[in-house]
Amino acid sequence: MYQEERLLAILEFLKNNNRITVEQICELFDISRDTARRDLVRLEEEKSIIRTRGGAILPLAQNQVLSYSNRLKTVSKEKELIGKKAASLISPSDKVILDTSTTVQACAENLDNMDCTVITNSINQAEILSTKQALDIQLLGGTLQKEHRYLYGQSVIEKLSEYHVDKAFIGVVGISEKGLTNAHEEDGEIKHLDGTTLNEESKISQQNLEAIKFAQNKGVEVVIATGRAYFDVEDIFENTGIKTWIIGANGATIHRPNGELYHDIPLDKKDAFEIMSWLEEKEFYYEVFSNHSIYTPQSGRELLAIEIDRAKSANNAVQIEQLEKSAQIQFSQTGFSFINSYKDLLEKDADYYNILAFTFDEEKLQMGRKKFSNRKDLTLVSSAKHNFELEHKDAAKGNALKVLANKLAINIADTAAVGDSYNDLSMLRIAGRSAAMGNAEQEIKDSCHEVTLSNRDDGVAHFIYSLLNKSASAR
Repeated sequence: MYQEERLLAILEFLKNNNRITVEQICELFDISRDTARRDLVRLEEEKSIIRTRGGAILPLAQNQVLSYSNRLKTVSKEKELIGKKAASLISPSDKVILDTSTTVQACAENLDNMDCTVITNSINQAEILSTKQALDIQLLGGTLQKEHRYLYGQSVIEKLSEYHVDKAFIGVVGISEKGLTNAHEEDGEIKHLDGTTLNEESKISQQNLEAIKFAQNKGVEVVIATGRAYFDVEDIFENTGIKTWIIGANGATIHRPNGELYHDIPLDKKDAFEIMSWLEEKEFYYEVFSNHSIYTPQSGRELLAIEIDRAKSANNAVQIEQLEKSAQIQFSQTGFSFINSYKDLLEKDADYYNILAFTFDEEKLQMGRKKFSNRKDLTLVSSAKHNFELEHKDAAKGNALKVLANKLAINIADTAAVGDSYNDLSMLRIAGRSAAMGNAEQEIKDSCHEVTLSNRDDGVAHFIYSLLNKSASAR
């Protein structure tokens, strides 16, 4: 049976039974779980179904969501109580997001006239709050969804990525272990980014922050060198009081402490689009680092979910929780913008610095690394077990360190570097003194002058204090 025939049969089953599971699809059509999940992904992309844990249901089109004005007529006492409670959680000087829903509107109606900032894409919320003079209201501009009275689109999503807020109040139609469900795709994209923007899980411990400040106070020029995008690093260091030079995108960018771009080496656009096209053809999850955003296909995260499910089916000994944790770490970055395909970027005026491919399929991972490893016009590195990254041939942390050392009139022999991944090797090999983290691979350790403690034991702080002949315990 062809896929199109199965899809029609699945929809017919749903019309008669309201719900279908992956197991039922496998039994009905004698196909694998992987094929069944691909069928559901296809139907979801066509907006024919809503995926649930382990299966699917028909969308709410048969039970059409009422317009915003009609929903306001049926606001329950429970919603009013939720709104009052939510409003009571907002404090002076808070920066909060209020999205578009009748429950969140109850929050807006009950919000005190105080000195705080409210960011919203809701016409109703902005109108209600406009009467409260002490509030700073920031309305996100975009395309107006007239029936439900909210603004949506790429401009809203990109603007949201610039904010770091204290609280967000989000209306949804469902909650499950998979996350939040919304009836409108455009609104759902905005809510998804809310969650990304609010992720405050810093990878830098207080001990490491204190060590960096200690070094800066001693006149040491501290530089952060990372595979992350500059704006993601800036978000991590927000409110720490630390300003440093930042080598980002594995050496493709260098930013001054004030945030100004000092040096960059973008990929040739022809090469970038060729890479993206191949990754899409081979069904990789991938990210494209640009000046202000990390572009990733809408379907990418579903591809990883399918790979995790496939790994579990193939080997019960696989640590699913570890795979899911690896994926969540990948998703924790700031600045995601979702695209349907790389073709959405063809006319975009942007430079692309780093393309990261991520997969739990070891055979596919090795195929990708082999595909690009011999390209003379590219640099291929890996920053984690399940990925490979591609930059311009002259982009590397080691090269960026040379550029910056020259700018700051520092002899390369007087530099020190610490790292834990293969994307650090070019830097570790040229630094005057280098240390591998205790949790690094043996090849990384063998390339360094010494090994410091692991990231769990604040190895960066330990290395900094050893450089400055200071005991961490004596501070």
